[in-house]
Amino acid sequence: MGNEFAGQVVAAGALSHIRRAKIDSAHAVMVYGATRAIGSAAVQLLKTLGATVTAVCATSHLELDRTLGADRVIDYTAGISPATGRTTTWCSTRPARTRSPGASGC
Repeated sequence: MGNEFAGQVVAAGALSHIRRAKIDSAHAVMVYGATRAIGSAAVQLLKTLGATVTAVCATSHLELDRTLGADRVIDYTAGISPATGRTTTWCSTRPARTRSPGASGC
């Protein structure tokens, strides 16, 4: 499978989820894992639809998420949004062993 075809498959997967959720320009969406394959496609597709996008990623990927079109980026390793300087409290329903570093259950 070539890279171009693989990219189309990933984008189709992201678009399928976006359509199922009926997201449009009236929505604000948080994409966790926004620099992963489906996440990065989702950021771009959501912006194309006019949604407000908050991307969640590691420190080393903050600039990439900005170039993908995210309106706001959150560094999950620090729990702080560089854009606002506000601390973010994470709520997770996943078991503690599968949570991201710094995440806390609510």
